[in-house]
Amino acid sequence: MSTQVLTICGIAFAAVFGLLTILSITQRLITWYFPAPEQKLAGLSTAAAAPAPEAAPAAGQTTDPTVVAVITSTVMNLYPNARVTRIEEER
Repeated sequence: MSTQVLTICGIAFAAVFGLLTILSITQRLITWYFPAPEQKLAGLSTAAAAPAPEAAPAAGQTTDPTVVAVITSTVMNLYPNARVTRIEEER
């Protein structure tokens, strides 16, 4: 009886592995056939990945350098070839 249980477990493992392999190949073919469109986000440029120059804030408006650094580093992590060109606060 013990060898039957091991055989059933082995067959089940092989079946799941085969099914996951088929699904992986299918997903790869779908993503190859339908590539993701290039996203254009406001304020991002796909030019060089150089840090953006600090712009002087308008009168009565202050820009926290920490916030600028956090936004810039997050954009660089999410989109490696992008750079922040302008940060505007919505009110």
